[in-house]
Amino acid sequence: MEPLIQHVRFFNGQFLRQQEFREEQGYLNHMRRRLNYVMLTDGVVEVTTADLTIVPVSPGVATDKRIRIKKGMAVGANQTDLFESREIILPDDSPIIDLGATFTGGTVWVTVNYQQTENTPVAVGATTENSRVEETAEWRLHGTLAAAHGATVDGDPFIIIGSVNFASMNISADDRQIARLRAALIAPAPSISLNPTTVTAGNTVTFTVTSSPTFNLSTLTPGNVSFDVSTGFTLPVTIVGTPAASNAVVRFAIGTTVSGTRTMIITIGAVTATATFTINAFVPPPTISSLAPLPAQKGNTFTIVGTNFVGSVSVSFNGATNVPLTSVTATQIQLTVPQAANNGPMTVTAQGGSVTQNIGVI
Repeated sequence: MEPLIQHVRFFNGQFLRQQEFREEQGYLNHMRRRLNYVMLTDGVVEVTTADLTIVPVSPGVATDKRIRIKKGMAVGANQTDLFESREIILPDDSPIIDLGATFTGGTVWVTVNYQQTENTPVAVGATTENSRVEETAEWRLHGTLAAAHGATVDGDPFIIIGSVNFASMNISADDRQIARLRAALIAPAPSISLNPTTVTAGNTVTFTVTSSPTFNLSTLTPGNVSFDVSTGFTLPVTIVGTPAASNAVVRFAIGTTVSGTRTMIITIGAVTATATFTINAFVPPPTISSLAPLPAQKGNTFTIVGTNFVGSVSVSFNGATNVPLTSVTATQIQLTVPQAANNGPMTVTAQGGSVTQNIGVI
């Protein structure tokens, strides 16, 4: 059970003793360390990329087994003082550490842990007591990862800052512990999703935009919508209907020269959310240059010559749809005229659109 949290209440006329000052000091230390515990996981606080890093004394010289630890700070949750994470501060670069004095090979893991020592003795009458408590980082060397990871001294954990290959003197950060802001304290990022996610250039497209609960679309206007690369979007954005908090409908046109991945950016107030969509390359609509024979004869072969007969190609006659096709190339379609075909429109549909021409059928 966590000890009772309380601090001294001062009032006029109160006789203050050592105990009152120590309790107040303990309260302030505990609340500061409690904040560390709530906010950060155990590890190095990387204010700069050099903080608490291992550096060889002679870079590139494998025979020199000496290293230093650069100054910096870490935090570690004490295993006996509930909800306290103490600051582990190395105020200056460490003295030279000779790995060769202890090790002959393998990998050496380097850790730091919290340490406090009393110093500065002061005599008061017949009693002499230390008047200061020095808090610092103590570095340690370990021959196995198991000895470095999860171990403690006086309840304070060893924080792994890296390892050294003894033979090559190469420094590794693979096992390095880095303090992170606890995930529970990070608000979920606002997000949007688009439907559809793939469109084709050369068309006016309509997206349904759906938002996460942290992003309110109810005030969405065309001015709130932008793109990472807008070149080729040929019409202003319009908002279709009245947007709701969780969804809105956005419409704009895409020119014929655009393709690839684009990002829609919606900014409302100080909050921004993004979603990507893919634009397929523009495909021109089909054209018809000749039909033979004319009039088309039921049960006989019929040939359509033109361009852009690509993608999913279909042909329909007046009275007959989805006519089976004998052969299809980008410039020619052959089929057998169905018995159900009548005089009137014949339509060819391909990836880029459709083309219609009136013909006679006998």
